[in-house]
Amino acid sequence: VASKTSERMGNTTNCSVSEVQCESDGNNSHANQRPRSASNSLTDTKVSGREPNCAGVEGVAQAAPVSSDAHGSIGSSSNSTLTNSTSVSASDSWDFSPLSYDSDTLKPLASRLLAESYSNSGGSRADVLERFVNAVSHGHQQNTFHNFSHAVDGLQAVCWQANAMPLDTILTPELRFSISVAAIAANIGHPGFDNAFLVDVRDDLAYRYNDLSPLENMHCSRLFEILKQKDSNVMAHFPDKVFREMRRFMIDAILHTDTTFHAGVVAQVQQLHGEQITRMNLEHFGDAGNALLSKRWVIQAIFRAVLLFGDQSHQARPFEIANAWADLLQSELCHQDQKGRELGLPVSPLLGSEQQERHRSHLQLFSCSCQVAPLLGAMLYIFPTLKPAATQLADNAQRWAEESRLNSQHDKAPSEAWSLVEHAKKILDFLDVSSPPPIGTNGKMECGAPMCANGKMEFETPEPPSPFDPEDSRQSEPEEPDSRKSVQSAGIDANWTLTGPSMQPPILVREVRRWRENRCHETLTDQPPKTKRELVLVYVISQ
Repeated sequence: VASKTSERMGNTTNCSVSEVQCESDGNNSHANQRPRSASNSLTDTKVSGREPNCAGVEGVAQAAPVSSDAHGSIGSSSNSTLTNSTSVSASDSWDFSPLSYDSDTLKPLASRLLAESYSNSGGSRADVLERFVNAVSHGHQQNTFHNFSHAVDGLQAVCWQANAMPLDTILTPELRFSISVAAIAANIGHPGFDNAFLVDVRDDLAYRYNDLSPLENMHCSRLFEILKQKDSNVMAHFPDKVFREMRRFMIDAILHTDTTFHAGVVAQVQQLHGEQITRMNLEHFGDAGNALLSKRWVIQAIFRAVLLFGDQSHQARPFEIANAWADLLQSELCHQDQKGRELGLPVSPLLGSEQQERHRSHLQLFSCSCQVAPLLGAMLYIFPTLKPAATQLADNAQRWAEESRLNSQHDKAPSEAWSLVEHAKKILDFLDVSSPPPIGTNGKMECGAPMCANGKMEFETPEPPSPFDPEDSRQSEPEEPDSRKSVQSAGIDANWTLTGPSMQPPILVREVRRWRENRCHETLTDQPPKTKRELVLVYVISQ
């Protein structure tokens, strides 16, 4: 996998987006420049080059389409190369990697992964399911990381979780199918640039959604545009009331894949554990009519967590597969930083192409300790059957720590090596279900949610507009930025300071510049209105 990945990366790292131009108002300051593309939207441009998920491995069996009878109903075919048993084994194996499949195999495989939950929810049209998968595949851009291969990987991770938990005893068949549909389309249309970059370059997508999770809002929109088409609507068999309910859950979960809301998802799962909710009593909630399962936030927490871990599961795959995904992600981030340098935007010092191999383990450890490990560790308290993924993630963390230690010794940076080892220990602590969830000295959960006197958590992380309560989605008046409030809402203690040069991991700071214009009307003169420009600097600080 590693050799094929590097071979493919050699053909994709030179992929280019249409040249981004800058127009200036006459000043030479970078702050006065307004970056734009030919269509003023990076999300509408196509990346040239060979499709990343078309690099197949020799010897991989070619998949046949989902078999159906003359009426288009899902059935079985003895001549199908990719049989039902193949799809079942794929969903049951944590060693799965779509990087070893070509595009002709990925689409039928995705159809097979969706077929069981589709049939259980009442669907019977194999031709509609196949057209839906084709539309989703076509909707993914040919990025290095955020492509259709990543979509199938996330779908398989959700199916694996569903079998391990198992979700069929907790969620209704409609919810079970909805989460699979959300998984395969959670990154549809991704341009290969993150939200912060799109906001910085004033992309049309950021303007369309007022800088509020532009990517995630776009993913939801693209998904339901496909479902709006009769020939690809895999939810057409749902009653209108059920469809509206499933749509709300799907939108809510996809919006929570934005990194801004990850800490809130972890805190919500930890609160389930605090309410003494386990997999065993969850299975009987539906039959017994327990009031807890009727609460929307219980299903919402499970839905969000399963989808989010599916999206991030590549770091918990076997070590070679995880490294292959890490190389692809880092290559995509390097491409974004290269564009940022051209536009004069702040970039990360760890993403230079010449340092990619050296810093891969650094970024993996940092990302795991902040995102994947807290989420998976919280889920383990309720669903201990997810242990194979946790065991693999712990093994990966130890190996990444060893790689980082050797690299730091070579560069003579002992303090850096110490902090990275601490990241690995932090990951192992998150995944240790024999101890309670990690609590900081200030009484806060490691995910950023503070503990109350009764042991429950208060939520400080920002929430996107809820699709369940229309009144909550009303926009309030904009208020002046407050740096302390922003730091606290991001799950970081504003009073946190370094205790020594090597006692804490280094702080990464990113400066985001915003220009705000106000028109001042001259009432006593005949002069035209003047425009006052105000520069706002926002500092994003990470632990």
